[in-house]
Parts: sequence; structure tokens; C-alpha cells
Amino acid sequence: VFAVSDLYQDVFGDGSFTGKGLYHVDAFEAALQGRIEENTILSHDLLEGALARSALVTDVELVEDYPTRYSVDASRHHRWARGDWQLLGFMLDPRSGVPALSRWKMIDNLRRSLTPIFWVMAAIAGWTLLPFTPAAQWQALLILSLFMAPTFDIVNAILPKSGDQTPRGHFSALARDVAFGTAMVALKIVLMAHNAWMMGDAIVRTLYRLFVSRQNLLEWRTASQAHKAGDNDIGSYYGMMYGAVIIGFVGLAIPVLADSTGAFVAFFFALFWIGSPAIASWISRSAETEDRLRISQADIHTLRTVARRTWHYFESFVTSEHHHLPPDNFQESPAPVVAPRTSPTNIGVYLLSVVSARDFGWISLSDAITRIDATMTTIEGMPRDRGHLFNWYDTTTLKPLYPLYISAVDSGNLAGHLVAVAAACAEWAEAPSVHLQGDFEGILDTVTILGESLDELPDDRRQLRPLRQRLADRLDGMRRAVDTIKAQPEMASIRTINLAVLAGEIRKLATAIHTEAASPQSDVIVDWAARLEATCEAHVHDAHSDDNAVEALRAKLLTLRERTRRFAFEMDFSFLMRPERKLLSIGYRVEEHQLDESCYDLLASEARLTSLFAIAKGDLPTEHWFRLGRPIVEIGFQGALMSWSGSMFEYLMPPLVMKEPQGSILNQTSKLIIKRQIQYGRQKNVPWGISEAAYNARDRELTYQYTNFGVPGLGLKRGLGQNTVIAPYATILAAQFNPREAVQNLARLREIGALGRHGYYDAVDFTPQRVPEGSDHVVVQNYMAHHSGMSIVAVADAIFEGRMRDRFH
Repeated sequence: VFAVSDLYQDVFGDGSFTGKGLYHVDAFEAALQGRIEENTILSHDLLEGALARSALVTDVELVEDYPTRYSVDASRHHRWARGDWQLLGFMLDPRSGVPALSRWKMIDNLRRSLTPIFWVMAAIAGWTLLPFTPAAQWQALLILSLFMAPTFDIVNAILPKSGDQTPRGHFSALARDVAFGTAMVALKIVLMAHNAWMMGDAIVRTLYRLFVSRQNLLEWRTASQAHKAGDNDIGSYYGMMYGAVIIGFVGLAIPVLADSTGAFVAFFFALFWIGSPAIASWISRSAETEDRLRISQADIHTLRTVARRTWHYFESFVTSEHHHLPPDNFQESPAPVVAPRTSPTNIGVYLLSVVSARDFGWISLSDAITRIDATMTTIEGMPRDRGHLFNWYDTTTLKPLYPLYISAVDSGNLAGHLVAVAAACAEWAEAPSVHLQGDFEGILDTVTILGESLDELPDDRRQLRPLRQRLADRLDGMRRAVDTIKAQPEMASIRTINLAVLAGEIRKLATAIHTEAASPQSDVIVDWAARLEATCEAHVHDAHSDDNAVEALRAKLLTLRERTRRFAFEMDFSFLMRPERKLLSIGYRVEEHQLDESCYDLLASEARLTSLFAIAKGDLPTEHWFRLGRPIVEIGFQGALMSWSGSMFEYLMPPLVMKEPQGSILNQTSKLIIKRQIQYGRQKNVPWGISEAAYNARDRELTYQYTNFGVPGLGLKRGLGQNTVIAPYATILAAQFNPREAVQNLARLREIGALGRHGYYDAVDFTPQRVPEGSDHVVVQNYMAHHSGMSIVAVADAIFEGRMRDRFH
């Protein structure tokens, strides 16, 4: 329930109808019957509310579009002013049946339309009649009068409303409020001359029509018509706002002709008013028009290596022992432990990661097909209910874990991801011979990681130096060989064999180093050398497939396409909706045959992929999408959707496959919440990126605990400011929208030890109560399957211009 206060409702028990609300049609018609003359009323809202009575409803939120151009907004205010002045007859006649309070509201509207006229007249009078210093003081007083409304808001915000907010964060928000209020007053001053001219035109035009011509009383142009009617260039604005230019020249000429030193004050305001059409044109322009991510080659290189390290998780743990399913997590400390369970989301992001691994050139097309086929074969044989996998399975026995539960969001993730995988299979099947040519940058990704691992090997043994140098030389040779193939792709089939031979030599040198050093660092070198050899052999396999092999691949791909789509569309989402609310329940308790009471009721939620898929499939009505809440939080001078916990996961997981058109509220929200996350990190003096993650608290078995974390102000959940847990995968998700900032933050996380063998660790805990004495942070040494998968796909979307989103749609 919204806590809203309205002066007229609170004091007089009388609401003000503003054109949007709930009508009782019969009562409305009975109240207005014969009381308003036909074709005479333009602004009917206040009058209808006065005659039919209205009340304020505080638990209903209405969303209305707002003009994006000043020309449209000015046209609307001109119409409103004409409508207000057309109500003069009702204001002046006590016998009209309009209550005195409502007549006062109408008169107050007239006062509002006269304000800019008298403000401009008072300013010109001051410049003309007063010498310079008194004229400047008089002008300052006029400007201060415009600050009254913003000042009340700022005073109200001085004291913090929540104990979760830090003093620095509170005063930063207060400074933004002051800056916003000042900017609005400055803009109001610049546009004051045009507002005065426009209001004067509306008043004179209305009085003439009302008392003389009695024509065009209902002249009306909708906002959409106004938007289409005029251009948005400077010339069009000067044509529309010529009155401001006239007032600017006249306002300067009068004090100059009067030989008043106040003309020096007038000069600056005249300058603003003469230039106001150009300023109006500038603020009416769209902020962004090109829906394309700009990313440098250096950032591409960094993000590719991050994603390649992360793929190591699936290479290591998706095995036949786990029936080709991704184990939920791997914890390194205090002893290496693999969690032998998995979920539908884990499976979905793993399959997307397989497709991405092929796009990056880390695995062969045949390997990608084999991996997808093996996982699909497994899940097709697992117990299901109405097409849905249960929320958790043991990866070694494939038995569902109790209590049996169907999660709406997990099922939606799997369904949506399978649709994208099916599209990838169809894409590859159309021209398998073309897609057999893998991306050779995938080899260089592994070479880079191997080179970095070699640099991290301690240089404390003389006998190792010749081996180190020989390995470094071979890695340089591998880079040159790959560059040669990229320059002459027609020779790739021959030269890839040389790559495999060179990779074999690199592996032998790495083994020799490990034999001599026998350290954890040398073990990493051997591991990555083996990965490099496997990657080169994958490219050899791709380059030497004959026609029969190509046709066999095509047949497998078409079969996989059908299997993945069928699995996705077999899921029935209709029973997961609460019909009375038209919202998705969080899940279904199978053994109790009961839906959870709680529902996903926000658009800014990880469940919006489920909503989109279920609506497109026909399981949910379109109305469901519009039942999703859209509360707005102010970030800078713009608005973003609020989520439940203010985490990156909620905002940035759906865009892995869902398109967010440029300029949409979802696209704007994604960019703004990243901006806010960065600001919050700077306020806390820590790296940014807060999302649900593991943290430095353990159970009896010394397993890390896991919960959702977020930024205060972005989430509705209370207590978000009590923890400071930074999740590196959140930064990688942000690379979809802001790769430069993401790369810089990843470098900072790497400096504090957040990079491990399988990519970045799940979290770094900065919460003072959970940090060892003498340190300001502790690295949570585990990896989560779904975070790893999301990271790989996010990088793929950033580098390949949203390829996975194109596949889903």
C-alpha cells in the first residue's frame, strides 16, 4: 500500500479528478445530466470531478507516458491553459452547482497560467526601473521564488528515511536532489519567456473564442499528433518559439532605451531567452539512437580470456560420472568438494555455454554436438512432472532430491535456453561446412592464459630458466602461426596440422617444467598446455571433415533441434499461474499438490524470461505481462525499475537471451542499475558488483552459505546495506552493457586474489563481521555452475553483438 498524502483529500475530504481513475458510469451520467452545455468544455476533468465528486485512491498506481519533446509538452500545456480559462463561467457563477472548493481549484489553475507572464513582467520592470545593484537583487529574489517547491523536497530529504543507508550514500543522494532541483529551476528560467508568450496566447485566444467568436472551443491535438506534426530540429523550434525571441529582444531594448544600468542584468536573460529554442531542441533529442555495444579490441581480448578460464569449470566437472550434467558448485576450501546435484537453470546455462564455447572456437562442432546430445539424453530420461524437471537432482543417481518442487523461474530458464540452443543447432545445420571453420581466436585465448600462468611461476630456480624460455618462444610461435592462418584462411586445412604439432611440443615442455618444479603453479601450466593441445586438435578435426561427415553432422543437428524444442514446449506453465492474481507462483510443491502463496510480481525479476516464454507458448494470457509491477527508483535524472533484492542477477540474467530494445525501460534500467552499482562500490571503497552469491559463513560441514545480496535503494527488500559481498560474475554480466567498466573492475578483483583456476571465484566478502582480523576482505573459494554459465554467455553476447539473443528470438 502506498502512503500518499493529498492536501484537499486530507483536509476537506475531497479528491481532485485528473482524468485517470475508476468510473461508476451510471452515477457519473446521473450527476452530470443537463449540467454542462454541449461542445463548450475542453478541460473537463476538474469540472466532472467537482460535479460527480471524486476521492483519492492511494493503493492504485497508474503509469502514463510523458512527452519526450518540449514541443509536445508545450502544446499540451497550451491546451490545458485554454481549457482552464474556458471554465470562467463556472468560476464566476455561484449558482453553477460547482462547490466553492472546486471553484477555488479552478481559480488556482488560472493563477498558475498567469505566473510566467507576471514573472517576466516583474523581471523587465526591475531591469528598467532599478539601477544595477538593486536590479540584480530584485532578479535574485525572483529566481529564489522558483526554488520554493524544490526546497521543500530537499528539506524533507535531509533526514535519512532508512537506517540501511550510509551517511556518505545519504548525502550523495541529497546532493543529487539539490543538483536536480537546481537544473529544473535553471531550465524553467531559460524557457520562462516562451511560457509567458504561450500562456498569454492561450488566455487571449480563449477569451476571444469564449466571448466573441464562440468557435473552435474544442480545438484539440493529442500528444501523438503533436509529436508527428513537428520536426525536432533547431529551425522548427525557432519557428514555434518565436515569441521567446521577441520577448528577449524587447526585454533588453526597454531598459536600454530607458538608459537604465539594469540593462546589464537584462543582457544575460535576453541571451538565454533568444537562445531558448536551441536549448529546447537540444533537450528534446533522444539520448541514444544506435543500438550497438562499443567495445575495444583490448577489452575483447580480456573478456575472452576470462570466459575461457570460466569454461574450464565445465571441462573439468561435466563428466560421465555426473551423467553429463553440470554439478551445482565446486568448493576449494578447506578441501576440494564437488556438489553432486544440479538444477534446471544449471543445465540451461551449461547448454548455452556449450554453444558459446563453439562460437569462441574452444571446441569442435562435433564436440559441441556430442555434449548437447549427451546432456539431452540424460534429462530426457529423468523423472518429470507435466514436462517440468524438478528443482534438484543427484547427478550421480539422477534421482530427484526431496522435497519435490517445480520452480517457475528455473523451468522458464531451461525452456528459454533450450529454444536458443535449438536455434543454434538449426543455424549450424543450414550450412555445416561453413560452421566447421572454427574461430582461431579460441586458440589464442588459451595461449594467453598459458603465458600468464608461465609468468606466475616463481623464477627461483636456475635450471628452469632454459625450459621457461623455450616454452615462451613456442607460445610466440603459436601466436604467429595462428595469425598466418587468419591472414590466409584458404590454407587453414593444411596449417592446422602444424598447430597441433606445435601444441604437442608445448605440452611436452610444460610437462618437463612440472617435473622439475612440482608446484601448484607448474601443475596449472601442464593443465592449460593440455587444453591448448585439445583445442588445436579440435580445429584439425573441423578442418578435415569429409562430405559424409558433414551430412552426418547435419542430420544430428536437425535431430537435436527437434529434441531441444520439444523438451522446452512440453513444459506446461498454465498450472503455475494464480488465476486470481494473473501472476506466476514461485513454484509448486509436488507432494502437497499446492502452489506457493508467493508470486513473482515485478518486471525487474529473473522470472521475466519465464513470463515471456509462457505467454508466447500460450500457457499464460498476455494480461499477465501487464500485471508485473513497475515501481521506479530515481538514478541521477532518470528512472529505473526496482527489483526485490537489487541484485545484478535479477536485472541482467534475462538479457542473456532476451532482447531489450534501445530506449525501452528494461534497457534503460539495465544501464542505470550498473551505474548505481558502480557508484555504490565507490561509496564503500570496494570493487562493485553485488548479487546473490556465496559468502564467508559455513555450516557444520564447512560448506559456504548462499543468499541474495543487493544495493540499497534498488531493491524493495529491507536490510540490503548490512552486507558487503562482491560477486565477480555480476561484473561479467555487466559487460553486456558496459564492457570498459567491467574490465577495469575485473582487474581490481584479480589484484585482491579473486581469480582462480576455473575463472573468478564466486564472491569476495567485505562484511566486517565475517572478515579475518587484520584484513578487509576474504575470498569465498568456490565456483557456482549457473554463475559460470551466465558469465560465459554474457561475454559471448558482448563480443558477438547479442548472437544468443538473436537465436532465442
